[in-house]
Amino acid sequence: MKGTAVFSVSLLMLGIASSAGAAGVTPDPVSTSSYTASNGILVHEQQGNGATALSTSNGVTLSTGTTPDGQNVASAQLVPPSMGKIEHLPGVASAVDQVIAMGMEPSEAFRVFGSISARAAAVGGPSVVAQDPRATTPRAAAPAPSSNGSYYTTYCASVQGGLYNLVKAYGCDVVYLDYNNGAGTWYMADEVTSSGSGHDPNPRMTGLRFLVNRYGGQYKVRWSPDATFGTNCNVTRTFSITSPQTGLSYSTSEVICSGSLSPEGATTNATFFGSHWSGSTGNAVVAADSTSLWVSPPGSPASASPLITIWW
Repeated sequence: MKGTAVFSVSLLMLGIASSAGAAGVTPDPVSTSSYTASNGILVHEQQGNGATALSTSNGVTLSTGTTPDGQNVASAQLVPPSMGKIEHLPGVASAVDQVIAMGMEPSEAFRVFGSISARAAAVGGPSVVAQDPRATTPRAAAPAPSSNGSYYTTYCASVQGGLYNLVKAYGCDVVYLDYNNGAGTWYMADEVTSSGSGHDPNPRMTGLRFLVNRYGGQYKVRWSPDATFGTNCNVTRTFSITSPQTGLSYSTSEVICSGSLSPEGATTNATFFGSHWSGSTGNAVVAADSTSLWVSPPGSPASASPLITIWW
């Protein structure tokens, strides 16, 4: 029943019709499995209806369907863990190592997720185990974490679909404990980085979205982006917020190829936040990045449930 509930929520958020109701489409039975990748990380997988959902922690739920205008859509949602309020979840690998375990090419993994992994390691996060194929010098040792802005955890997920799973996306949310007021209220910062592409000439990716869902009374106080804008393959976009409690900045930067990027959940009462790229891309890489700052009141869980979605 738990998987069914997540499936229903995902379809409502996507605004799509289930493939089970689409004319002439018979969905494949969803199969769930786990395997250990070559770098030793356990990967959870669900497959069905021509799509694959992957994660490296807490399990994953696959949702598939079609939009009213006939586009295919698939999403991977991490099953929210039952976690206490701790600064560092043991056993969680770096973003780079997680996406490599899910099948991302190592050079591309370091290009997209190397900076956020290094930043996390500098404030108490896990060191990157994989070796950067592009690197010519060894990595520096990470300094000890500080009390404010220290590392909390990293959630990563991947979703693939279309012919031979050629439309694919990877995304990670690196979470920081921005501030602990000592009375049970935490301020949590999300730095979301993602990467997606289709295939030339077909199938082409027409949309990519990464949302962070939060529960138990958590609410946003800062977020970026806050407006829709056009994207360009020659421009690096930065999404940055500054904490009013600590003055610390949280940001992600990436080149996002031609299309447009819009925020989703850009209100204080929305229990999710992220961004949605739309356009049409074959081999050119796009992204749906964001940053946000959340208040976790006393007694609320500090967990999150990221949702990554692709359209083609």
